[in-house]
Amino acid sequence: GNWGAWMDKIDAIEEGESVHPFFGTAFAATRASLAALRGDPDAAAGHLARAKSIAAQLDSQLVTAAIAGTEAQLALLVGDWKTAADRALDAGTNDNYAVDGPDMAADAAVAGNLPEQLARAVGMLQNAQSHGPLTVAARAAAEAGQAARAGRWDEARAGYRRAIELRHNAWDLLGEARAGLAWGTLAGDRDPEAAAAGAAAERFFTERGGAATVAAYRAAFVPVQPGTIAAPAPAPRAAESRSGVTSS
Repeated sequence: GNWGAWMDKIDAIEEGESVHPFFGTAFAATRASLAALRGDPDAAAGHLARAKSIAAQLDSQLVTAAIAGTEAQLALLVGDWKTAADRALDAGTNDNYAVDGPDMAADAAVAGNLPEQLARAVGMLQNAQSHGPLTVAARAAAEAGQAARAGRWDEARAGYRRAIELRHNAWDLLGEARAGLAWGTLAGDRDPEAAAAGAAAERFFTERGGAATVAAYRAAFVPVQPGTIAAPAPAPRAAESRSGVTSS
């Protein structure tokens, strides 16, 4: 939760030695993400352009996926939901982003009411090889968002509760805030628990200079249509035991 804690050290490394393009790309992408989280899209775009320029020196599928993931995050934080979901799904085709990619895609698809991208993200998370707590949390949040968009509010509440608890216990504070912000924006007007989760997420971002991020998210969020009729829950998966948590 301490954004930018390592940036002074990164600055010193770049000033004191020649940095390999792999690390130079990562450093620039980190600066882009931090600027976006703090609500400065112009600075974020500049850092992303530098990351892509450095990455052009490399022939690395991992770096290509990392750039896609950074582009997805920047799009997510300004409410460009389709770009965010599509680029995050692209990142998720790389094994290193097999969870982070569809996790971010689901966030964007829930916010933008993009059922096709959300279904793809949920499917990727259900088929992920990792079964650790953050994978389970990502899957729970994605399925909860899907349930909320279908009007299955009790199912959505249970899923978001689980996602937030797992992320909190794993010290994934940003992920916890992302889940709370989504739940609060989806259901805060009908569920006091969701409203409280949304307020906690807003505090988290605001205390770190990210109030503009919350404002942009809420302004671009596609609201749930009034009177949404609950759709039936999907059929249980054959490997239902995969929903359990194991050590990562």
